[in-house]
Amino acid sequence: MLVRRLQSEDSALARKAVLELKIRDSALSESLSVDYLSTFLGRSENYFIVAMIDESPVGYLVAYELGRIDRHQTMILCYELRVAKAHRRMRVGTAMITLLRSLCDQRKVLKMWVHTTKSNVAAIRLYESTGGVADPSGDEITYVYTPEL
Repeated sequence: MLVRRLQSEDSALARKAVLELKIRDSALSESLSVDYLSTFLGRSENYFIVAMIDESPVGYLVAYELGRIDRHQTMILCYELRVAKAHRRMRVGTAMITLLRSLCDQRKVLKMWVHTTKSNVAAIRLYESTGGVADPSGDEITYVYTPEL
């Protein structure tokens, strides 16, 4: 298995990974352009990590590096992680998180975090097995705001 962070020149591979592992809606697939992904991947604060087996994407991870107001360090939000059903429980997620943690170490990132739900047992197992520590208060809640159309 090859796991690596994609760059702007890898936009066609990024599109393939998203289409194969996430988007099943043909209208959405048409709107996901290689040009957009090239711009997205070209931003240093955007992380798109892909896991490949035999040149086919079997997983991807999206993360964002965020600046802090109180110190000259950044944080990374691990926003989305997907693994093809046929490759789950084969350490694909572990390999992608391991690479992201290595990139965090290289950049001297203050912390990395990820949100999930208590009902997502597979995600909890993955995050704990890769060194993640749940908020001890158990008090965090995620609110989502969507624009009014």
